[in-house]
Amino acid sequence: MTLERRPDEKQTALIEERIGERPVFSAYEVGRATIIRETLQAQTGYSFTLPREDQSPVEIFELYQEFPELDFLPVRDGSGWITGYLTRQTFLASLSESQFSRDLLFRKEARLNNLINRDIVCLNAHTNLSEASEILMRRPDRMRFDPFVVTLDRHFFGISTVDRVIRGINYFLTREMEAVRDAQVRILEAPCIPPEIEHELRHHAHVQPFQGPGGDFAKVYEIDDRFAVATLFDVCGKGVKAAAMVSVLGTLLHTMWKELQKHPSFSLRTLENELYRLNNELVKLSSLEMYATGVVCLIDKQNYVLSVFDYGHGMIWLRRNNRVHVLRNPGSDPSMPFIGITENLRLNPFSFRIKPGDLLLTCSDGIVEQANHNREMYGPVRVMEAFQIASADSLPEMNRQILDDWTEFRGGARIRDDLSLLLLQID
Repeated sequence: MTLERRPDEKQTALIEERIGERPVFSAYEVGRATIIRETLQAQTGYSFTLPREDQSPVEIFELYQEFPELDFLPVRDGSGWITGYLTRQTFLASLSESQFSRDLLFRKEARLNNLINRDIVCLNAHTNLSEASEILMRRPDRMRFDPFVVTLDRHFFGISTVDRVIRGINYFLTREMEAVRDAQVRILEAPCIPPEIEHELRHHAHVQPFQGPGGDFAKVYEIDDRFAVATLFDVCGKGVKAAAMVSVLGTLLHTMWKELQKHPSFSLRTLENELYRLNNELVKLSSLEMYATGVVCLIDKQNYVLSVFDYGHGMIWLRRNNRVHVLRNPGSDPSMPFIGITENLRLNPFSFRIKPGDLLLTCSDGIVEQANHNREMYGPVRVMEAFQIASADSLPEMNRQILDDWTEFRGGARIRDDLSLLLLQID
């Protein structure tokens, strides 16, 4: 018998020693998972000694009889190179054509070389999974989803399948998405409050990605006891590219916050200059087609002044005495520039007087543009209505009530976008 029932321990040990060298996102991982650790005996019943072309079909018939789970079987030539393969279905079908064909195959001089399929795919273990999937999908329909051989250092390493390649791609893609999401969460949750500050701006941010990492960002940066900077951005697009820009934007904002604390005489002009530099860096570090809408608000907690830099967002509301007002610059161009799309962008902020007890709300398009089953959008008017009637006992509860109204309006319709809300309360 040319096949061994149990794994070759020396070969397995050699492979295990090289685990630290394995490339990520390659057929190596797929082949190893299939053969070495998980299903060597259960799937194939053999290890690394493959049948040869000059063997008798009788031996293969006995092998298939002994191991009912065995299907795909690579075949090698005299030099050990894999030259083709057999499958249980095709092999047994050739035996069942007629008694004559069965007798021919079972003749003493019959050999496997006339039975094997020569269109075998042997992929080096270092082949990228994306490249592997392209090669496998180019095979003819009749064999497109047949298993394939994984080789390492020109020796048989294992057997894998299209399904495992796809699952491998999805697995690594999921890991990448999770890594981006974790980085995004750390950026959003990292406190930006100087240790000596005594008067914090009361706020609550809610960011909910559509799926995996998202393109929304909402955060407050305390400068000192007088000033705080509130930000909300909505990056165009979704997924990893949007999340990557959020990570870059969040990192630049964090760096800006550090720089702002160094200024001995911080002012609105200081923030304007830092935002100018931030935009230039964002343009350099982001993809050409990526940009973000958003608002940056400077809150003067002592003199009760709100100054707004509007990057094409246009959605910020003030609630005072249970009445809600839209805050806009009446002299501004409605087509305000976005952040991260063109260098040398300098915005002129617009300012408002605020009072103790005022509440400020801004949100992303994911809230406003969400549709229900009747294709009606939630819209800014309903945002204002929900903001007006929400209880002001606590900002997290207020955000929850607005989201509850949004959810009720949606009525089970599919969520289309990332969503974020940022609430501020003036003391």
